[in-house]
Amino acid sequence: MIDYDIIKQRAAGFMLERGWKRLTAKRREFQQSLFEHTMVELDALISLLPILRKPNHFNLTEEEEKVLIASIIAHDVGKERPAWQEYILGKREFVSDVDPDLTRKIIPDLCAALGFENINDKVMNVMENCVNLHMRHERGDANVVLALLKGKERWKTLADLVDTLDNVCSAQGVFGALTSLERSILANHLKISHHHLSMRGVSTSMLHRACVDSFMQRGWTPLLFYSDSTLYACSAS
Repeated sequence: MIDYDIIKQRAAGFMLERGWKRLTAKRREFQQSLFEHTMVELDALISLLPILRKPNHFNLTEEEEKVLIASIIAHDVGKERPAWQEYILGKREFVSDVDPDLTRKIIPDLCAALGFENINDKVMNVMENCVNLHMRHERGDANVVLALLKGKERWKTLADLVDTLDNVCSAQGVFGALTSLERSILANHLKISHHHLSMRGVSTSMLHRACVDSFMQRGWTPLLFYSDSTLYACSAS
């Protein structure tokens, strides 16, 4: 069994060593460091894994869970490059946030940092596919054919899950996240709900907590937290 608390601690250490707290991941809709953005996505993935591994959903194996965890952590590694940081700060023209060479270099180091042992080259290739092809604009014919030759048959499903979580966590506010989920590969697997509050004062934080507790008592899993709302998920079955 994977100990998710240890995974989050090790992931945080890995990202801090690479300086991700000082790097920008999001700037237009809202501002997030690369560290914060990645941790939000890792938390969301870990919250959903108990549902995704069920036989009537994606029936994920432990190996596939490790693929998703490593891929979520590494999916934006290309944003750590100085050229991309200049782009996001408006200092140069568009630069892709996907760098296959950097992906290939980081995956073995990341697996070692997470304590993922006995990860063979073919599984690492699947992780590379999930990172390099999680953005649909990177899925040109040549890239997809190469991924099919290098990876396993489920690489696209796993890459789509990485893409979905990235889009949902990058959406502006709870309603943007809801819309993104409704159009995603998870639409038929999850029921989604939320609470939304009007900001009033100190009492708002207590009402927030009470709403979260009430949803959890009814079997909902908190997926994303916002200043004025929380997004919840549970199995569609």
